[in-house]
Amino acid sequence: MDFLKSDPSIFLAQASETAVFWTSLGFSYYKTHLFILELIGAFFSLVFLGVIIYIIIKINLFRDIFTGLAETYTLSSVDKRRVLRAWLNVEKRARSRNEADIKLSVIEADKILDELLKVSGFRGEVMADRLGQVSSAQISNIDDIWRAHKLRNRLVHEPDFEIYNNQALELLNIYRVAFEEFGLLQKK
Repeated sequence: MDFLKSDPSIFLAQASETAVFWTSLGFSYYKTHLFILELIGAFFSLVFLGVIIYIIIKINLFRDIFTGLAETYTLSSVDKRRVLRAWLNVEKRARSRNEADIKLSVIEADKILDELLKVSGFRGEVMADRLGQVSSAQISNIDDIWRAHKLRNRLVHEPDFEIYNNQALELLNIYRVAFEEFGLLQKK
């Protein structure tokens, strides 16, 4: 590489001699057909790229990456802290001797679950619409959640409906299981 530092004209002369050498060997024939070879190479490159993309899609190579990104954007750590704080308030209300606090704890737990369903991509005007889209594979105790949601509706719409502390705790345990499956609460 010292010849590059000394005089660039020497390097250019050697490059020119190399080009003349390859041309004299018949490279000029290939040079005229080089465009066709480039087209064929580009075609095969695109075909192989398509095959690689098809294989990646079929073996779900990026499934974990996309799942991780989806979870990152659906429920951030800030949201998890907010939900945890709300859940702690729900549990505190449930331990109260005041019937209004007990009712409110069930209503708030239902509201937290509704927000989680919205953030998770379940659509609908009301929570019942969103719950209708959930399968037992997504939330294992979905039938119990339906029962808890119906009791919550009675609490809201029937002022004389009474709920006792042990019933409220049972309903909150149903919601707790769902929150554990969402990864928001640690299993007891």
